[in-house]
Amino acid sequence: MNLNNLYFTSILMLSFSSYLLGLFFPVLEQTTLFFFHKNLSIISSTISLWESKEFFLFILISLFVFIFPLLKYILLFVISSKHSKKFGIKKLLHWISRYSFVDLFVISIIIILFKKSWFINYNLEMGFYFFFFSVVSSFIISLNIYKIKNQ
Repeated sequence: MNLNNLYFTSILMLSFSSYLLGLFFPVLEQTTLFFFHKNLSIISSTISLWESKEFFLFILISLFVFIFPLLKYILLFVISSKHSKKFGIKKLLHWISRYSFVDLFVISIIIILFKKSWFINYNLEMGFYFFFFSVVSSFIISLNIYKIKNQ
């Protein structure tokens, strides 16, 4: 394994770890009437969508926050391996990479949906920043792959 591949794999592992932390750590803290606090994670919010029978939103969130990013990370790990040319996955990665910021957009929509009122306040938590880092870093990794593979 050469130094560039080691660097690439390390950044990819950091990005993937940040993605997983972003899913499970609280993304928002909800404060109601200045006394009651509730932490919302992406996982818990998705489960509550299912439990409240909001199936369309559940599918939409699951697709853009779980399925596409996981596929993208799998493809990035395959590309980082020695056997990446055997799979011919560059076009698929390019297609999935177009949706890399959609998951962040979905979180923004969730924040907007939780309108602030005089008795409810929302604050961003660590999970949001982990998730944001994973989206941006996977985008940068994808751009570097295109540069390297097209040279």
